[in-house]
Amino acid sequence: MTNKERSAAIRAEIKKLGYNSRQVSVRSRICGYSDETRIEVKDLSCDIKAIEKACMKFESIDYDQYSGEILSGGNTYIFVQYDYDALNKATEANIEKAEFLVNDIDDYYVLFKDEKKEIVLCKQNELFDIAVFENESKCGSIKVPFCSADRMKWTIARMFATNFAEVA
Repeated sequence: MTNKERSAAIRAEIKKLGYNSRQVSVRSRICGYSDETRIEVKDLSCDIKAIEKACMKFESIDYDQYSGEILSGGNTYIFVQYDYDALNKATEANIEKAEFLVNDIDDYYVLFKDEKKEIVLCKQNELFDIAVFENESKCGSIKVPFCSADRMKWTIARMFATNFAEVA
């Protein structure tokens, strides 16, 4: 399959999920003796996990059967990520919510509710355990190591921006 054919097939899979080219872009290129396809999610409301699942079937990597190393050449790499600018804008828009969570944590627990979600933040030693509930059922949780207050606010704001799909 050529890069052009792979890109078209990936676009068709993304279209089946209900997303268009304004929401998700697909670019393929040759990198050395292998191929790579970068899928960039521009609309943060898109389900990045579903997009990744649909696109990863096009990835093909050959490994050495004894050492487990990736063999050079002939591999096809697929990368799915959020658009950098869209993610940073959304993160900045959610800093206020994140500040509330980080600043209001007293001994070990804080609760945040908005119209859609309920978020519980628990402090356990040097870890923050963050759980998200929608319609009274748990939809995700993540453990985040504490670094600095500013870094913690940024991490939580990014989780708000991506609906807890990714933490960078």
